[in-house]
Amino acid sequence: MLVAIILVAIGLPSSAGASDAPPPPKGHPSKLRRIDFPGAFLLATTILSLLGGLSLGGQNLPWTHPLVLGLLASSVILGALFVVFEIYCTEEPIFPPQLLVMRDVAAPYAIMALQSVSQPSMMYTVPLYFRVTQNSSNTVAGSHLFPAVIGNTVGGLLAGFVIQKTGRYKFLTILSSISSMSAYLLLIFRWKGNTSWLESMDIVPGGFGTGIAFSAAFIAMTSKFSFLT
Repeated sequence: MLVAIILVAIGLPSSAGASDAPPPPKGHPSKLRRIDFPGAFLLATTILSLLGGLSLGGQNLPWTHPLVLGLLASSVILGALFVVFEIYCTEEPIFPPQLLVMRDVAAPYAIMALQSVSQPSMMYTVPLYFRVTQNSSNTVAGSHLFPAVIGNTVGGLLAGFVIQKTGRYKFLTILSSISSMSAYLLLIFRWKGNTSWLESMDIVPGGFGTGIAFSAAFIAMTSKFSFLT
């Protein structure tokens, strides 16, 4: 984090445009009024209701409990209200639903969503695996995640370097999915309870692929947004 702060302080511009930009013309909404606060509230409450229902259901409360059903139903209703509001009731939506029907936007979103689900799932289960199979301490079990974190860093840096030099990201996006998939397949077929430190390196391609995917998919979405604007 300290290194990131130093890099931002040194290399990131202080503003996107000229500091002496003129104020908006009279009669135009202020910057604060242009923020889609209702949309942000509906989106946040939709996610909160959904995660609340999924967290309580089957663990603290049965799935048929009124509170769980109410939270899940509320997430559906609030989500529908969010979509309707973003389409018909605001000029500058916080998240235009129309973007999701554009292939060049929906595909990177889907890739990032799947990668965001897969790696945290792996990083949640790997320490439990070593705790159960080898009775490792929390420190030793958690240390098995370090190779995946290194893979994240190397993958992200490599993707940024390649994109900067070539301007291409489609091949990197495909490579990221293949790399991550190979790691999860190795875990399924090779980890049988007596996993060695060498075999624990099987998680490196998973972190490597996720690091590439986040960089490449973000550039893909950014290029599409730039084209639209």
